[in-house]
Amino acid sequence: MRVNKNSHFSKDLDKLVSGDYVLVPKQPTAEMERAGMNAGGGFLACHVFKAMCTAAQEQISNG
Repeated sequence: MRVNKNSHFSKDLDKLVSGDYVLVPKQPTAEMERAGMNAGGGFLACHVFKAMCTAAQEQISNG
């Protein structure tokens, strides 16, 4: 059974509204990249961010 992206919308919206989650773009903005580098991530900050977004998407897909 394939899960429709919208089937978990209200559950995901509840998580977002709870304050425990944030909504971020899949591709970091230049400002986000600078903040990651300044926080100690260096030039790997962008790769780390993308890996985290990918892992989050896989978690959603796998339920």
